[in-house]
Amino acid sequence: NVYARRIQVTSTNPFPDYVFDSNYKLMTLPELKKYINENKKLPEYNSALVVEKEGMDVGEVTRLNVQNIETITLHLIELNEKMENLIMENNRLKLEIEQLKQKK
Repeated sequence: NVYARRIQVTSTNPFPDYVFDSNYKLMTLPELKKYINENKKLPEYNSALVVEKEGMDVGEVTRLNVQNIETITLHLIELNEKMENLIMENNRLKLEIEQLKQKK
């Protein structure tokens, strides 16, 4: 057991703000679902079996967690934009239906 109030973890890997770069290839949700169904784990993470045998690098897991939080945020933004567009389209269609009803 380790008890600490604060731990400073340094990493040789780049911090995952590269996720926000326009050249970053964000895995689509259907691609992610397929990967999870086939591999029973998230991409880039070790499997539970590997972690049980070899342990895990806390700094690397922290980096992966931040990367996933950032990609989830991008997916939420995209889904929110799609939802807002659907709401506007739905409202437009409701208005058209009302106008058609009034003409009859």
